Amino acid sequence: MKVKFQDLTAGTILRNKRNGKDFKVIGFLDDEPKIELENLETKEVIKVLDRTYERWYSVEKLATVEE
Repeated sequence: MKVKFQDLTAGTILRNKRNGKDFKVIGFLDDEPKIELENLETKEVIKVLDRTYERWYSVEKLATVEE
């Protein structure tokens, strides 16, 4: 599933196309066009540029809105 960078929401699960690892979107950075991702295995937090997301990540599961 392809979702535009600016339409990502916190809680969305992404898969890295290179290594197959899953990441959870934490949120956008205010001062840069980057998102913070948490590796679901190691809990490591990384920052990813919009261009990197477009090339190397795909959406596995969209965040659900809890009511």
